[in-house]
Amino acid sequence: MIELLVTVSVLGAAAVGILPGLAVAARVARLLERQTKVVFLANSKLDELHVAVRQGVIPEEEASGVFRAGLDKIDWRMTALPIELDAQLRLVTLDLTWPRDRETDTYQVRTIVRLSISGQE
Repeated sequence: MIELLVTVSVLGAAAVGILPGLAVAARVARLLERQTKVVFLANSKLDELHVAVRQGVIPEEEASGVFRAGLDKIDWRMTALPIELDAQLRLVTLDLTWPRDRETDTYQVRTIVRLSISGQE
């Protein structure tokens, strides 16, 4: 009977020590999942831009919208500003923001896009 009480006490103490670690691991997993989703959405938005530019569309200087990814609401804002050295180049900045706890997280991507000249790719 004493062996059983000792075993139960040891298992109880181990469980108390393990539970906080499991909670932290679950939180980190949620953050990594959201980060992966944000990177995928940013790449998707930039792919849309590249396809549009190849079709001869000149990107707006500013555009924004909202991704609805499952239960997450992720806002995006894109700027495409001309580069002085070359009128065919645009500096594109894409910002994605989403709420996390009581804060706001942001992911930013910058790239340079060359506008298509008719007859050239």
